[in-house]
Amino acid sequence: MEKKYQSFVFFRHANLRMIDNNESILYFRNYKIFIHLNETATIIVQSFIVDCNIEKSANKICKVFDVNYEQAFNDVNNFLFHIQRLYDEKSNSINFDNQKFISILQKPLSVYLEITNSCNLNCIHCRVPKTNANNIFDNKIYSRIDKLSKEGVFEVSLTGGEPFNREDIFKIAEHCFNKNLGINILTNGTKITNDVIDWGKKFLINFYISLDGMPKTHNIIRGQECGNKILTMIKRLKENEIAIEVSTTLLKMNYHSIKKLCIFLNKYNINLKVRRFILNNEKDTILLAPIEQYYSFEKHNNNKLKFPNKSCTAANTSCYIDYKGDVYPCAFLKTPEFYSGNIDNDSFFEIWNSTVFNQIRNNVFHSCDTCSYYKKNECIGSCHAMSFFLYNRERPDIYCKKIYYAKK
Repeated sequence: MEKKYQSFVFFRHANLRMIDNNESILYFRNYKIFIHLNETATIIVQSFIVDCNIEKSANKICKVFDVNYEQAFNDVNNFLFHIQRLYDEKSNSINFDNQKFISILQKPLSVYLEITNSCNLNCIHCRVPKTNANNIFDNKIYSRIDKLSKEGVFEVSLTGGEPFNREDIFKIAEHCFNKNLGINILTNGTKITNDVIDWGKKFLINFYISLDGMPKTHNIIRGQECGNKILTMIKRLKENEIAIEVSTTLLKMNYHSIKKLCIFLNKYNINLKVRRFILNNEKDTILLAPIEQYYSFEKHNNNKLKFPNKSCTAANTSCYIDYKGDVYPCAFLKTPEFYSGNIDNDSFFEIWNSTVFNQIRNNVFHSCDTCSYYKKNECIGSCHAMSFFLYNRERPDIYCKKIYYAKK
């Protein structure tokens, strides 16, 4: 019992947020791990997270639950080793498709924060308006971060445009870090340098890099010769043990290149996340890869490819704030119909519980009610943006598995 459990120092990366029924969510910002804790586990963590002293936690459990010290000590010890196992395995205990859990969240786990609409590339499938403007005032981005931290948000995903077009990007990330927020940066990877890597290690940055195939294919899609450089920097990030996720948007001109890219990334123990192309008009179908290709990748996966959560996270666990401070359920629903308020002027709690957000949360397409694919969480036809733009939300989007197989 005299052991000091130095192995539990990983709790220095932890953040705890209370939810309903005296339960909580434990978040490790260096690995993006979310763990749902019951009342007893919450009390243990609340007492342990302050100075990582197991004896104090055991004494707390004795007083609260009227048990003897030896039993309390063993319970705390076993619990902490269980948390350490989840941490070492980088494993979430939360099912983000569980609507009962979503209903008690009250605040988003993650917020996409657009810090610029400026970008150095010209991607054929991009939704960001083509402009070099950097339309944001420094003091506003910092006050927005302060507000999100105060509201209990766990992490921010700095996005754009290209976030590294901001000259003060290091300062912005440091401000997030000091506010105990997890930091993700969604980048095209072209501006990653050795200085960025050193800075990423210091502030526990998670890099999300878009790579739409091997260099030749990627360059065509992105409008610039940058594929080889990005592959080099991905290797450097991995060598420096920095958290990294590589994603590709499945398009008509790159699906043939996905397998080669997957093989390359797996040499460095990096999984490739395959994303659907989100259509917002009929003309976009010229970019769309055959839908059967997506389901083929999913079927013959072998755990080499990662796929998005089947359920939409918009207004459930995340939301999007543009460079003007306007809040929307997601980046693809930035239209007047889905405007829900402005973070600079309105209560974030009221925005999160607005009519628009509640409609998104509660909307399940009628055809989904009796669908076996939907019930087994096997369908990805749940994108509200595609459904809205193509079908006025009268039916699921074009990736609906039931519709797809009915045509075969």
